[in-house]
Amino acid sequence: MDSGDKIRELINLANDPPKLFTTRNLRLDVPVPDAGDGWNTKMEVEGIPGRGYYGTEEIYYKRIPLELVERSTPLRSIAPLTPQLVLDLFNGATGLYITLEDVEPFTPPQLEDGDSGQVDIVAVPLSMGFTGTATILLEYGKAWLDTVVSVRVLPVLKHPIVVLNRMSTRMLTWGMDFTSLRDAIRPDSKGDYSNWDALQAACVELNIPTWMKNKITDQPTSAVPDSNQLFDRVVIQASVSSEGMDGKVYLHYNNLEEV
Repeated sequence: MDSGDKIRELINLANDPPKLFTTRNLRLDVPVPDAGDGWNTKMEVEGIPGRGYYGTEEIYYKRIPLELVERSTPLRSIAPLTPQLVLDLFNGATGLYITLEDVEPFTPPQLEDGDSGQVDIVAVPLSMGFTGTATILLEYGKAWLDTVVSVRVLPVLKHPIVVLNRMSTRMLTWGMDFTSLRDAIRPDSKGDYSNWDALQAACVELNIPTWMKNKITDQPTSAVPDSNQLFDRVVIQASVSSEGMDGKVYLHYNNLEEV
């Protein structure tokens, strides 16, 4: 994640849009200093034509002053220090997402056993997420665990459906590759499975409970945020009736070069 990704995430959380903002459908302009009640930055965002949104809007948010996240505990490494490694160590210790594009070029010290040093990182004016300067203390040595584990309270794991006596359809097929069945699962001209019998026969072999077929859609996984992004496309049946599982059917597959 970088500053742009974080801004899109915050916009999504604040507005709960019907279609998630991503790099594909929302363009971010340069940040402009703007003092206000709870913010220090103004930015213009623009919908990318043909991707679901049009027009522009101004948003207001607070870039993080780096001087407020300085750490008194040195960061440790036995590997030769590079700018990227320093930022990786700092991000791991603070939970931030600073990239090399966010800061002015810097040269970290080269440390040997018993050495310590420091380096200043300075946010560039056009950094979307950060302002100011942080001084990072460095030591040669293996990292202390409390300097790299910044989040200690983990979120509660929840079953993705409310019907407790059934399996989650989406999670049941999450990692399954239906590429070999792509001709069977693709929707026909009526929006039905092209070969329902072939699909059901395969699901029996995969121990997937049967379900009643309904209309389906075939979309790129990039347009479906909760799909498995390791695949190219996903066939979705939103309305599902089954005694053994509940939730949408997600059947993932990859594009293949035609011979």
